[in-house]
Amino acid sequence: MPSTAWVVVDEFFEVESGTRYRRGTILSPGVELERLRSLGLLALPTDSEMAESAISGAHRWDWGGGWTWNGIASFGCPMVLHTPVGEAWVYWLAELKQVGVPAGYLRLVSQVGRGDGTLSVGLRPDGQPPDLVTLRDRSPILVSGRARLSAAIGGFVSLALQGTATGVLVSWSAVSRCSEHV
Repeated sequence: MPSTAWVVVDEFFEVESGTRYRRGTILSPGVELERLRSLGLLALPTDSEMAESAISGAHRWDWGGGWTWNGIASFGCPMVLHTPVGEAWVYWLAELKQVGVPAGYLRLVSQVGRGDGTLSVGLRPDGQPPDLVTLRDRSPILVSGRARLSAAIGGFVSLALQGTATGVLVSWSAVSRCSEHV
């Protein structure tokens, strides 16, 4: 089983030590990582051998002025991730900006039939999607989740957020692939 590394997905400044963690910084699991995450560091897990490869197991996309949602079950924020054959966990995280009264949900799905050569994979969510109504008092709103991925062949996988969200824009979204359930 590969070991896990954590990839920083949003810049973080740790006041006590004066250390700046930039996006893409790779961290090892342990007490220090857990302390930083409790202070607000945002990082996603990936297999350590993928963390420094050109087809990394973690990516972040910024959506400029924000990806708009209209309350109708729709797809948005397309993302691509490389996966080898077999089963793994996919972790996702998105930052939302309020532009009204948040409602609905967002979740990660496999986006099939894009015609761009990406693979169709099985993706089984682990739990319910975050309910935006319960997150109204946060700024920014961070939503996340994980799903079990099954790939019959290795290659690039097309993923997207899907949901019925209203009152929010997606500022950025990130996704990672990890063999371990963390």
